[in-house]
Amino acid sequence: TKAYRKNAGKELCIDPVFEFERKQHVPIKYNRNTWNKTIEAIKKIEIIKQKRQNLHIMRRLRVGSEVEQSKDIKEVNRDMTLIRSVVANTSKHVEEDDEMEVEE
Repeated sequence: TKAYRKNAGKELCIDPVFEFERKQHVPIKYNRNTWNKTIEAIKKIEIIKQKRQNLHIMRRLRVGSEVEQSKDIKEVNRDMTLIRSVVANTSKHVEEDDEMEVEE
């Protein structure tokens, strides 16, 4: 399912952040400062990765909301007679009430 999601564009797959997740085949000698810098970098990278994933999701949702809005506009245009009849009847009643008040 991961391959399908990436192929369909539903998952963020092309991002430079993923380059950090590759394994290093060269062993590195332990150094306390390097260890601390690595841990801090991992935290920063995780924050950046999360922001980019959220942005990707919001872009996908925006497309869906635009499609839904266009469907709503088409539906309103198609059923305009129902809307106009209700508005027309209420405006006629208001005008008749105004005329009766003026006559009194």
